[in-house]
Amino acid sequence: MASEFFLSDSVFWIMDCDEMKVIRIGTRGSRLALAQAGWVKRMLQERNPYLKVEMVIIKTSGDRFLTVPIGAIGGKGIFVKEIEEALVQKKIDLAVHSMKDLPTEIPTGLIIAVITEREDPRDGLVSMDQRGLKDLPSGTRVGTGSLRRQAQILHYRPDLMVLPIRGNIDTRLKKLARGEVEALIMAVAGLKRIGRGDRVTEYLPPEICLSAVGQGALGLESRVEGPVIQEVAFLHHAPTSVEVSAERAFLKRLGGGCQIPVGAWGCVTEDQIKLMGVVGDADGGRLLKGEVVGPLGEAEKLGKELAERLLQEGAGEILAAGRDGSVSEARAINTVSGREGPAGEDKPLFGRHIVITRPRLQANSFVREIEELGGEVVEFPTIEILPPKSYSPLDRAIQRIETYDWLVFTSVNGVRHFFERLHHMGRTIRDLKGIRIVAIGPETAKGLESFDLHVDLVPGEYRAEAILQELKPEELNGKRVLLPRVAAARDILPRTLREWGAKTDVIEAYRAALPRSDAAWLHTLLLEKKLDMVTFTSSSTVINFARMFPSEVVKELLTPVAVACIGPITQKTAEDKGIRVDVVPREFTVGGLTQAIVDYFKNMR
Repeated sequence: MASEFFLSDSVFWIMDCDEMKVIRIGTRGSRLALAQAGWVKRMLQERNPYLKVEMVIIKTSGDRFLTVPIGAIGGKGIFVKEIEEALVQKKIDLAVHSMKDLPTEIPTGLIIAVITEREDPRDGLVSMDQRGLKDLPSGTRVGTGSLRRQAQILHYRPDLMVLPIRGNIDTRLKKLARGEVEALIMAVAGLKRIGRGDRVTEYLPPEICLSAVGQGALGLESRVEGPVIQEVAFLHHAPTSVEVSAERAFLKRLGGGCQIPVGAWGCVTEDQIKLMGVVGDADGGRLLKGEVVGPLGEAEKLGKELAERLLQEGAGEILAAGRDGSVSEARAINTVSGREGPAGEDKPLFGRHIVITRPRLQANSFVREIEELGGEVVEFPTIEILPPKSYSPLDRAIQRIETYDWLVFTSVNGVRHFFERLHHMGRTIRDLKGIRIVAIGPETAKGLESFDLHVDLVPGEYRAEAILQELKPEELNGKRVLLPRVAAARDILPRTLREWGAKTDVIEAYRAALPRSDAAWLHTLLLEKKLDMVTFTSSSTVINFARMFPSEVVKELLTPVAVACIGPITQKTAEDKGIRVDVVPREFTVGGLTQAIVDYFKNMR
């Protein structure tokens, strides 16, 4: 058998090439869990290319009972119990956990081998109208699944209505978008790890909301005798480990968990650690806080010391009352969480997992339609909508808006950005009087009508060529046309208008960029054939999807699933990329696409 010798970070490795080592990583199947485990997988393979790393998805109690409050099904351990059992039974070699999910007691034979460098440990406010916590109107419904957050938020703003809400990050954001709550309190680390950091309206300081024990850190758990410990040791981050050790010692002494409001945050600076802790009752009426500072080597001692101090101040009574009340609270019906399980089997998309690649701001109606039909939506936006590089050209056009004869909008985003700048420039809808308005399709027209505008033309087919077919060259000759749209769009519309004699100003109103999110989690779901369909609603969604994966695997990844495109232009873009297209609706709208998807799966039965 051939052997290979190579140097890596001053470590001399000997690896038998005929017996590639396999590490099986156990993880929950949520988008966040897959992103975290996927990061560990990449780090291991970059460090040692001779490793074969496999992901094993394990469904935990926390994933199965999504309508039940956490306290009713066991508190912290509900997210790790089944994964730890798989470790003990040697079905996996390594588990990747969020440290805040780990109980303070680790099963015999297992060890937390590595604590990774911490992501931002703070909680963040996500609100629909971008208001900060202090500016939310009285009575605002704020959703959180954490009694710790509930206690602290109500202590700071007792006039708010804090409601229990469960589900993964995407599920909670959907509930916000649907208006079930007006704001959410979420872990910043989780949002950042799946590329949703831009959703944070306000980072909450520890003075207002102290984070959960271990929040932002990952724990890599293995068997005590497991050889995998040596493979992952390079990921260990000593400062984070010290911080988390202090926090967990604090929690352990209090005997707390998810079902009682306890928070802690350790901060290492040079040779010292400062530990802050909080204990409160669920309604926010009483909150005990404290902090200690000491040498790094006494992190656990400091955690116990702070816990003892708060116990002396009355934390014991608060915790006892919290435990006594947890049973009745757990039995309460969670009116906000809604039904997280599968939809009724009579619904046409029941059991189907459908990927939506549309930008988030435009995806809400599509998501809602699929979910109402029983489908399970997997949101994977391949476009991030950004402001133009400069607003100056658009602002200049708006300053002289009365000189234009025609306004042509080719997207909802163009409408939104145009009217945001119109308002910013101090102009009003009245300034558009006399200008004829064209919308490329009914969604764009609906966006314009929301401003009480009359739309003069919506073509029968929703594409640029159809706009040209319904206009007459003599109508445009000598006229001035303003076309606010995305950067680098197709040229056929402005080029033809200019050929007809129209003075056409094409202005960049916004940019469509490639999101910064990690695609590893979707890659895993596709490889494991856990998805039924991927949808594309524009050529840009196709192009960016292809850019987010290695070019040689895009066609292969999509072969096992159905692919749906909103229209023939998007279809052609997909086919040019080697992607087989199964569904194209007769009507090139989201509604038409949804119906075509229903028909496709109906015919498969």
